Amino acid sequence: MNQTFLFAAFFLYVTLQISICQPSCTLSEQIQYFSNKTILNSFPEYSQDPYDNLTSEQSAIINATIYNKSLVCALKYQDPFNQTYTLSNFGSQDEALNEGYIITHQGKCGSCSTLFDLVAYLKQNLTAPVRKCGAFGVLSKTWSLDCLSKLGFTKPCAEIWYFNTVNTRKKCFGICMWAWITNEPNVDENGNLNSCLQCDEDQSGPVFKYYSGRTRRNSGIHSEIDRPSDDIYNITHCYF
Repeated sequence: MNQTFLFAAFFLYVTLQISICQPSCTLSEQIQYFSNKTILNSFPEYSQDPYDNLTSEQSAIINATIYNKSLVCALKYQDPFNQTYTLSNFGSQDEALNEGYIITHQGKCGSCSTLFDLVAYLKQNLTAPVRKCGAFGVLSKTWSLDCLSKLGFTKPCAEIWYFNTVNTRKKCFGICMWAWITNEPNVDENGNLNSCLQCDEDQSGPVFKYYSGRTRRNSGIHSEIDRPSDDIYNITHCYF
């Protein structure tokens, strides 16, 4: 058997192994198939704003959780056709995989961890649309939630986005108005967020990350806000 044949056979074997270990799919396939999944342990709607009356003990739990990069939210299909699923938290990737679960994002599960909400994250840049929905909140909570729901969010996910915009408006209104008037870019040449986005990150980010579960960054999704590559979780959503 000549060396050329052996090399070709080896190259084919390696290629097949890579394709098996790293499945690929298109964005349109992700949107199509994930839109039709049903979660069996859905998240409840909010009875109150989680930003209200936040204690130091709650803040400590929130920060300890969101900065624990080993935590993952994972799913397991519950029928032979992969149409229904449950979500569960795990302390590490290995724990999830050993239990037969599929990782859907880094961090604990929350209101936006469903595959239906994943579709909303995948199909659009959310920065400007969410800002528009937040502006409706000045006039009506119902209008704001309706706007967020039309972006494709489930009700609990739309609610935590709404509470996030309300808190940011309270804490960052003047800063954000000035950033808008002066047309600050989202990120400067040194990679720093503009003053409005940084205020939102500091004042609203921790609670939002904790309760939403899924974010664009921990789901491996890039946005119009340029982030360092090591801030984006490495995951491929081809598990339908």
